[in-house]
Amino acid sequence: MSPAQRREARWGLIFISPWLIGFTLFYLMPMIASLIFSTYDFTLSAPEDAHFVGLDNWNRMLFHDSNVWEGLRITFTFGTISL
Repeated sequence: MSPAQRREARWGLIFISPWLIGFTLFYLMPMIASLIFSTYDFTLSAPEDAHFVGLDNWNRMLFHDSNVWEGLRITFTFGTISL
């Protein structure tokens, strides 16, 4: 890699770094935190009482709660009609 190419690559990283920082802080980290929180029995009023339940929350949501599937159906119907 020539010095000019290295300098151009460095400027490219400098210009894209604000977007990468914003993406990590405001999109990636909350998504990972939400996935972690979804594996705990967690209440905001008593966070010290949180205990790990694994995928039990997901199992209950997907297979034992009919409101989830009805909500997804309505959401996809609305999205399809909106297009």
